[in-house]
Amino acid sequence: MQQLRWAVLATGEIFGGAERQILTLLGAVRAQLRDAPELLILHDRELGARARDMGVRVHALGAERLIDTSSRRRLSQALAAGRFDIINVHGYRATAYLALVSRGRSRIIKTDHGSVEAGAGDLRNRAKAACYRWLETRAAHRIAATMVYVTRDLQAMNASNNAGLRQTVIYNGILPPDRTTTKAPAEYAAHPLNLVVAGRLETIKGVDIAIRAMADAELPTGTHLHVIGWGPADHDLQRLAQEIAVTPRVSFHGFRDNAYDYIAHADIVLMPSRHEGLPYTLLEALALGTPVIGSRVGGLAEVLSSEHNAVLVPAENAAALAAAVRRVCREPAFRRSLVQQGQRLVAEQFTAQGMASRYLALAADLTSDRPR
Repeated sequence: MQQLRWAVLATGEIFGGAERQILTLLGAVRAQLRDAPELLILHDRELGARARDMGVRVHALGAERLIDTSSRRRLSQALAAGRFDIINVHGYRATAYLALVSRGRSRIIKTDHGSVEAGAGDLRNRAKAACYRWLETRAAHRIAATMVYVTRDLQAMNASNNAGLRQTVIYNGILPPDRTTTKAPAEYAAHPLNLVVAGRLETIKGVDIAIRAMADAELPTGTHLHVIGWGPADHDLQRLAQEIAVTPRVSFHGFRDNAYDYIAHADIVLMPSRHEGLPYTLLEALALGTPVIGSRVGGLAEVLSSEHNAVLVPAENAAALAAAVRRVCREPAFRRSLVQQGQRLVAEQFTAQGMASRYLALAADLTSDRPR
């Protein structure tokens, strides 16, 4: 086992794909290290609770404001002993905190999951996203972070901003969920065909496109869309469903800690995003044997082969999304092929062990000049 002291620093305020990657990486890294990795979080919520359930030591910094003096002090104290060789930081806010207190004793790996996703919506939201990205970039340069992107697409989008920093791509990986431990949600029993969109409800996720697709008159009778998750677009999406009169065909379930149940037993998972990194919902759906229909954008277009292991349609096109649903439903052999090839893709290219090995190889290289 490697002798490398590892810590993850994250915000912990919400729970989504980035947080699932953190937990997966913590577990997979722990299996290959002599010293157990630790987690430092600004907000002690779902991420902290799940990490503790895994047996990870959690340091809750208790941030209450954007830049909180007491939490900065706690972070500084946690790092002062210099007991971490590597700090893997996630998110603009955690990166900014680290830039304020870092003394250069640890090597820093900054994982970029695609914070560009926040840059959608109205002018105010785009301006806020641009501000956050600027802050994150400045902080990453201050701490001389090694940038890890979860797709080549993200690297290409951000390479110039992070010029001068070491940059690489490491795809996300998963421990395949066990389908036998899942059960069909009770809500599915009322509908012969169940579609799912799962994730944080933001404009960039394109849930509005899925809702508009439900207005297609040629969808099979009894088709129902289940929206799993919560976010700033929640109210607008519910209002859209009412405005286009598809409310009887769409259910908003909010955040669910049994998301695997909804994904595993859905007929199709929809990912009509306007941009994506490499979402865990995608990898989990493929591993669980649920066919995926997504937009031909970002990481989806990068790792998926349309008509082979998923169906990709043009972004912003509700009609194309509905047509793809109809095809998957009316061609059982095509559906079975998508499932088989999707499971093979994850098993061969997107494992937790493979992801952890790449991070650890990078970390070993970064610390090769340090005395032991």
